[in-house]
Amino acid sequence: MAVSTGSFTKAIHGDIRNLGNKAILSDATLVIKGFEHVQFLCNSFPWPIITTQLAIDVPGPLGTKMVQPGQAKTSYSGPITFQETVAGTCDQFLLDLISQGGVFDAKIYEGTPRAYLRYKVIEQAHIYMEKPPQRDWGSATLLIFSGQLNYHYYGETVDGAATYG
Repeated sequence: MAVSTGSFTKAIHGDIRNLGNKAILSDATLVIKGFEHVQFLCNSFPWPIITTQLAIDVPGPLGTKMVQPGQAKTSYSGPITFQETVAGTCDQFLLDLISQGGVFDAKIYEGTPRAYLRYKVIEQAHIYMEKPPQRDWGSATLLIFSGQLNYHYYGETVDGAATYG
């Protein structure tokens, strides 16, 4: 490895700073339409992105092969967790969600609904809790509900007025 000069590393540092501040994982809020009251109990969820599906093999002569991108991927799945309250807010939310068909639309804010850089719209989402949380007398940690969030994202992003200072 070569030893870089101070001026070279300063230029690299400037290039990195010109890209802007890095996004922080915790600077986001999931707001489920009709269930806005649970937004501060959902402490982890997938951040929607748009990408292509797996590569498609294109056969060629002499056994050669090329690849090309698949169609845009719009169906996603990722882990989601909620913090339960003493009043049983998350438990009741899951019951209410099922009684209303189990499917919902939501906005995922980069920030909060009161101050955000942008939000992304997810549609036709549903939550699947893989297994019930395990209670443990020896644990003094929060009661967390863990599951999978399945949703569709079509690239809809709305800019907000907040800025990072």
